[in-house]
Amino acid sequence: MSKKSFIPDVHEDLNRLHNVTLTEGQISIILYILEAYNDTSNDPDLPQELDNIFEQLEGVVDKFYTQDPQQVTLNQLKSIKGNLL
Repeated sequence: MSKKSFIPDVHEDLNRLHNVTLTEGQISIILYILEAYNDTSNDPDLPQELDNIFEQLEGVVDKFYTQDPQQVTLNQLKSIKGNLL
């Protein structure tokens, strides 16, 4: 089996948004590593970029815990139903 090179048909856009499903543990690990990296980096632009990432990832977790418990249950049921279909 030979390795084929991949040439994307889509222009690279570093500002393109993506939806990603991560566990709370995975988010925690990412934030932990980024925080340690930020403390040792000499890149002057990095703190602002990392602040934006932290805001997004922490915001997702915060939003989950501030939801109405009944709504969380409904969202979970919808997700289960969608996975079964």
